Amino acid sequence: MLSKSKKSRSVELGLTVALATTAIVSNAAAAKKLTRQQQVDAFLRADKNKDEVLSRAEFKSFMKDLARLGQPTAKRVKFWGVYGMAFNRVDANKNGLLEPRELERADGKFKNCNQKNFDTAKCQ
Repeated sequence: MLSKSKKSRSVELGLTVALATTAIVSNAAAAKKLTRQQQVDAFLRADKNKDEVLSRAEFKSFMKDLARLGQPTAKRVKFWGVYGMAFNRVDANKNGLLEPRELERADGKFKNCNQKNFDTAKCQ
């Protein structure tokens, strides 16, 4: 059983992950809505070492899981194989790890993206 502080931290992480996941992979009205629990579960499955951040390999696993669940942006990233470019766009502090806060702030970074412009300024 988790202590009260660990439960609180776990709930806080879960809510942050849910918001962050929605932000990074939103695709306007056409997006398939995933439940909060699906989003949190995908993050937790990907976070293999349970450090509450995603490495590049964990992010790739996270995106593949979201794509499997039908999320449109994740499906495009998987289809194009542009995991590294997507990771770099989200990693705001360039430390090589994605924190839930960075995922949350990624909202809108993928609005106008396609395979040809994914790594350019036009993909915003």
